[in-house]
Amino acid sequence: DIFYVKEETLVVPKLYVPINTCLLRVIDNDTNQEIPRVFQKVAPYIYKKNK
Repeated sequence: DIFYVKEETLVVPKLYVPINTCLLRVIDNDTNQEIPRVFQKVAPYIYKKNK
């Protein structure tokens, strides 16, 4: 899914699934860069307003 941010927002995405080998990858759709991860989880990140 694609989410659009209208103002700067601190987000901590989490994925709850019964499969322990899943990995959530979050890509900034303005820069095409992957959001940093810590211990295989997406780190808290301030998402900027979309262009």
